[in-house]
Order: sequence, then structure tokens, then C-alpha cells
Amino acid sequence: MRGEPVIAESARKHGVSDEDILHADTNPIRVFDLDEGFTLVIGANPAAILLKVGVVEGATAPGVVYAMRSRHSSKVMIMPRTVQDILDHGDELAERFEEYDPTPDDERDPEILLALRRAVLGRSEAERSVQQAVNEARAHGHSWRSIGALVGTSGEAARQRYGTPHRV
Repeated sequence: MRGEPVIAESARKHGVSDEDILHADTNPIRVFDLDEGFTLVIGANPAAILLKVGVVEGATAPGVVYAMRSRHSSKVMIMPRTVQDILDHGDELAERFEEYDPTPDDERDPEILLALRRAVLGRSEAERSVQQAVNEARAHGHSWRSIGALVGTSGEAARQRYGTPHRV
């Protein structure tokens, strides 16, 4: 699952607040895939002002390296993968967003990512529900074998996945 975005200083140089950046990133209107983990998000701040937000995907969390009010030749570079790399190269990475002019072929439907986000959140909620049910079953003396049968694994696999056995 995508971690909470980390905002590099380079994203603040046009005077856009962190709150506005995060709001635009999490409420996209248009999304452009620049390849290699670079994504340009067009989204609104809470006051409905359109912003361009440049996001670089890292190994554990995305880094926002560019943000400015939208004003309706991408350079190829080696993609940093750690959050620290993104923060260290924020100005250089932000340049790519400043130079980028979206084309219709680059645009991605943000509803698809929102649907995926909802599905991932639903899966997380379902996993928590299963974990709670497993804990309850163990508290009432049910074996790992019977729990495993219900979740579609062996008893040992269920024990490894859902935690230490509850001693009754």
C-alpha cells in the first residue's frame, strides 16, 4: 500500500502549503504518467484552486517534489528510489515537472486509482475483520486446523499468518 507522501522542500518553492499539496494529491482531477515512477497530478486545494503536483514513487513512500498553481521535453534521469534520495534530489526532480507539458496520451483516469485505493482499504478492513474473528475463535478454543480450513490454508499456515496461538 502506498505510504503517506513525503513533501520535499522543492515542492514548497512556489508557495503552495503542505495541506494544499496533500489535498490535491489525494483528490486528483487528472493524472499524467511520465514513466519511471514520475506522476503529475492535477488536483484542487480545499479552496478549489487547481494545482500541479509532481510525485516521484519511492520504495516505501512517494515524494512530492513539485507543486504550483496549474497553468494549463521530459528529461530522462536515473530514478531515485528511497525517500531520502527523493528529498536529496528534489530540485532536480522538480525540474522534470516544470518542463513537462501534458499530452492527452499521458493522461490516466484518476477514478481507476481511487477505485484501487478503495479496494485496498476494503481488503485491509477485511483482513482486520478476519484477524479479529481468528482471535475470537482461538479465545473460544478452536484449533488452528479448523481455522486454517475456513481461511483456505493449513492450520500451521493460519497460525503463522494470524499470530501467536491464544492460550486457553
